[in-house]
Amino acid sequence: MNLNEVKKFKELTEGAASCLKDFHRTKQRINWYECVWRRLKAFMDSKDITTYDSKVGQQFIFFEMGNHPWKERTNNQRDTIGIVNTLSEYCENGQVRKRKIDIIKREFNGEIGLEITNFINEKKNARVSPGTIRQYTLYLKLFLTYLETNGYNRISMLNGSVIRYYINYIAPFGQGLKHVSLAMLRNFLLALHKLGKTVENLSLTVPKDNYKSQPKLPSVYTIEEINKIITGIDNANAKGKRDCAIILLASRLGLRASDIRDLKFCNVNWGMSCISLVQQKTGNRIELPLLKEVGEAIIDYLKFGRPKSDEPYIFLQNGYPFQPITTTNITSLVTKAINNAGIVSNNRKRGPHALRHSLANILLQMETPMPIISEVLGHKNSETTKLYLRIDESSLRKCMLDAPPVKEEFYAQKGGFFYE
Repeated sequence: MNLNEVKKFKELTEGAASCLKDFHRTKQRINWYECVWRRLKAFMDSKDITTYDSKVGQQFIFFEMGNHPWKERTNNQRDTIGIVNTLSEYCENGQVRKRKIDIIKREFNGEIGLEITNFINEKKNARVSPGTIRQYTLYLKLFLTYLETNGYNRISMLNGSVIRYYINYIAPFGQGLKHVSLAMLRNFLLALHKLGKTVENLSLTVPKDNYKSQPKLPSVYTIEEINKIITGIDNANAKGKRDCAIILLASRLGLRASDIRDLKFCNVNWGMSCISLVQQKTGNRIELPLLKEVGEAIIDYLKFGRPKSDEPYIFLQNGYPFQPITTTNITSLVTKAINNAGIVSNNRKRGPHALRHSLANILLQMETPMPIISEVLGHKNSETTKLYLRIDESSLRKCMLDAPPVKEEFYAQKGGFFYE
């Protein structure tokens, strides 16, 4: 599979994941979708299949779980089939239909399932965060499904070999997810041993890794490039007026696509010239000044571009029946605006988050104090904002140390491995 084909498959999965985000699927649930898609890609690579379609998806399903009747499949297998079909649907239609039921029924049955349930309940009683509880539920369900599929239904059947086989099974999931999965499993096995359920401390058979999540460098654009993107929008029509207002909200105020999507009339206080909202990602309330340029663009859209609608949301899709805009729409229009401006991205991302990153970079170049940048971006703490320090080249140059001088005799000496 060459680079272009890999890129195409990546764009396919990213597009499908973006649709799931519009349906407000949790981050953990989307991570599970992406796990299955990575296994699908590994299957395609092993079979030298270069292009994905629904037939390839069916081949993958047959390869992983055989051709059994639906009623004989486990909940995990049924869920995997649904995830593959979701990618096939997006591949064929460019969109995904919202389904009422789109979660794994995480029922923990049997002797081992009962211990998992007790373990998770203990974590809840210890006031572990809901996000961590969801992770325990997801990854321990994966572990239980593996055990059930392979006939290990009693605690007495667990041993080091079973654990090692399971670890090999989850190896294709990616280093980050594998790291979390092993940590959850290690904690559960340790709890079993402390309760006297296992003679051997099986948590010691779960290897520890040195995986550390390293956030990628944010994609940023210069002030000149941002202005070129904005001035390149044709705001003589309704779509252009809407797109201009959206891009200004992302680039001048640093709003995320999800917050622009959810922006309502009640969030804009015209009298106080400010925008107040609860961030969809963090749940934090932020208040930002309604800059003149941004306010005028919103007014221009509301007066001369927005279709007549009773929707409480400010930004709507252009086509009938004029539904509220989605994050996928926002990403698409930002990408198109960057392309139309003739800006060479040079592997930089071209979505609304890149405009948010660009604002942070511009504020850093203006030597804006870190707490103020954190407040503008709505970060929970300044530690998140510090990640942007890596792209502030002007400040990094101030930290450079002069190289110590080297005597000329060093370069004139002879002999030794370096000079041969």
